[in-house]
Amino acid sequence: MRADAGPTPTTRVVPNVKDGGATIGGMTVAVDPAGARLLVQPGRTAFPDMAAYIAERFSFELLQLSDYEIHRAHSKWAHLRGLMRQSLDLVRALGRLRQCRVVIAIGPISYLVKLLRRLHLVRYETSFCLGWHVRSPRWFPLFRALGRLDGGGDRYIVFSEWEIGLYQARLGIDPARMDFLPYGDWAPPGAPAAPDPREPAAPESGSYYFAGGYSNRDYPALIAAFRTLPQRLVIVCSAHNTELDDIDVPPNVTILRDLPGEAFDLYVRGAKACVVPLKHDTGASGQSVMLRLMRNRKAIVASDFGGVRGYVVDGESGLLVKDFGRDLPAIVARLEREPDTAAALGEAAYERYRRHFSVEAGRAALDRILAPAMTP
Repeated sequence: MRADAGPTPTTRVVPNVKDGGATIGGMTVAVDPAGARLLVQPGRTAFPDMAAYIAERFSFELLQLSDYEIHRAHSKWAHLRGLMRQSLDLVRALGRLRQCRVVIAIGPISYLVKLLRRLHLVRYETSFCLGWHVRSPRWFPLFRALGRLDGGGDRYIVFSEWEIGLYQARLGIDPARMDFLPYGDWAPPGAPAAPDPREPAAPESGSYYFAGGYSNRDYPALIAAFRTLPQRLVIVCSAHNTELDDIDVPPNVTILRDLPGEAFDLYVRGAKACVVPLKHDTGASGQSVMLRLMRNRKAIVASDFGGVRGYVVDGESGLLVKDFGRDLPAIVARLEREPDTAAALGEAAYERYRRHFSVEAGRAALDRILAPAMTP
């Protein structure tokens, strides 16, 4: 029984704008019979479990746009083409948007929703921009200009507390219009997958350090630090990490690109400790990788940035680094001579994950944010 979701709705299938699909992950969603709440999902891979929970819990109709993986590594032109296709989908769905009192839009497509309201083509009362963040400082001027589309009912749900102060200072967004939702898991982690014989075999467990992920990574600084170390480093990144193409990689560093998630996790599980080197302190970055490391009870060494501090408590659930070239050799030497310290950091990271970033913790936090807006 959903005490805060209003009257029990009639259940019906919700069409997919692109291909007539009706479910999220095989689940038929519940729909507000008055059509007063709409969740705009930019493709089936955009936070699918969170979208399913919002639709069922709060009686949101799902408007699923053309498939385009906004959280996957793409070229800038691929991102632009994907956003253009989804913008056309949204315009075609104006009839549904006009009926809505509350709109949740995942990612940057929320700015088109706001533009339509400015043009008096839709008349929602409240909107939430969910899953949006600025990864590089060069985008601040653009998003500051786009922020002029905001009205008093437009809100943001950000994935790190650090972003609230950052976006107030750099984008001029009133912090009263931002809500913090810890970026965590929305589906229980599956059982570890068996190795795929078609993928490169992972090095012997416990014989290497690991770093992985695509966006906002400072791999050149990490590789430079490992030039001075005898230990092995494995980096699993994307073909779009072109900053690594011209680097003279030392023999103790292995770079792998675009491995499937199961292979990525195998490398995580076999590592002595895991490193998250970031370039820019711009808020949400590296969080999905951080969750994988915490779930696997790994000691984490990460850049001392605002968004990271929500996941890593320095000296308690991991170690924070201000300068990899200066600080990392001493940290690696400590982890080598104190394996019990690495194990204790990993256990503390898992406990922090369980308390703040598990499925249950995320649902409770989202309920606190959305419930007040659901009252007619």
